[in-house]
Amino acid sequence: MNLDNYEEIYTTLWHTTALETKGYVVCAMSDATHVVFSESDLILAGKDGINFTKNHIYPIRRIEESGDLLIIDDKGQAIVGFDLFIPCEYLKQWLQKIQLNQCDTPFSTKVFSLSEYKSERMK
Repeated sequence: MNLDNYEEIYTTLWHTTALETKGYVVCAMSDATHVVFSESDLILAGKDGINFTKNHIYPIRRIEESGDLLIIDDKGQAIVGFDLFIPCEYLKQWLQKIQLNQCDTPFSTKVFSLSEYKSERMK
């Protein structure tokens, strides 16, 4: 299975099993801005995974000096190198480009007060 296919398949899988992941895509560790832990990941991690919530999206940071990843757990503790002992899925935010259709119908930009509108209507 090539990497592109893996990312597409697992993104779809995450989107169907954890609604929290909508707006994110599975990616390589080098591109990741977030991680998510499945229930199985946290079970495999044992006591190292007890302060994390399954399917919750956690932002990650890279420590410049060492290149290690840093994450903040549910108790506010910084965990360095968590990815070495807690399995996870790497994610990045998905920015969908929205194309706006050109509309040929002109719209009025006239602004008027509600009181003027009411007084005109009462006449």
